[in-house]
Amino acid sequence: MTVAALTAGCGGSSSGGSDAGGPARQLNQSLTLDQGEGTALVTLVSVTESYKGDGVTAKSGNFVGAQLKIEGKSGTFNANPLYVLLKKANGETVKYDALAVPSAEKFASGSGPDEISAGQTMQGTLAFDAPYEPQSSIVVTDTLSRILGVWPLSGDKPTQGDGSDKREINQTKTSKQSDASADVTLVSVSESTGSLDEVTKPESGHLVIAELTFKGNSGEYHVSSLYVKLKKPDGTMIDETDGNGSYGVAKAEELPLDDLAAGKTVTGKVAFDAPLEPGSHIVITDTSDKVTADFSL
Repeated sequence: MTVAALTAGCGGSSSGGSDAGGPARQLNQSLTLDQGEGTALVTLVSVTESYKGDGVTAKSGNFVGAQLKIEGKSGTFNANPLYVLLKKANGETVKYDALAVPSAEKFASGSGPDEISAGQTMQGTLAFDAPYEPQSSIVVTDTLSRILGVWPLSGDKPTQGDGSDKREINQTKTSKQSDASADVTLVSVSESTGSLDEVTKPESGHLVIAELTFKGNSGEYHVSSLYVKLKKPDGTMIDETDGNGSYGVAKAEELPLDDLAAGKTVTGKVAFDAPLEPGSHIVITDTSDKVTADFSL
């Protein structure tokens, strides 16, 4: 990827299109996003509802301009602008137009790496060939097209993740294996439409994501995401390997494989490629698929 500015503290032009077809509306709304290999503070600095393309005509009749700033916080964060999309009110996504922004404002001019490290900053403007709709959003994804953050063009508060419904559960049950036991807490259950990529998006069109905490009680309790299942109302068991469930959770959030000694705790998420139906359950099984803990949803 080419980069506008890669410095220890500041990015490229901050004009954000204010003289490029319409006034830039300042937002300065930030989220800290985690791609697994690194984190960054991503700020939607401003939005230009009618951005004048740099000698380029928009097929839709309009460009929406978005000035962004990405500041590396830890590890390495992939700041390729291909992972920044405009999501229209109807769910359609639009990639940035690389030719529509003058070189002085480009998020992607000059040369440099896709990844930034802690203390490095990229800043610039992206233009999207789309009509301005207050219900549209700027979204930032990870490398598998899972949405990490959503910024409404209207200026409403940005949201972590894809904005899906999340229900707090916080129920704890004891799960026993042959020579070990653990307290298992179902922290929350959320629904998601999953990845935007045609290959990795959920086959069912839906994801159910369970967040769990395991705390060892006795022996060495074996934790594996394969022992966490979604039980549908008809009794069918779904695990993360069914459909595209394995793509549903970012690496940094996955439930780790571990052997828990007494007092040790792990937390993580497991995704299931299925809609959330009334009467569903999250169940914990042992190596023989015997249910050892059952949470009604």
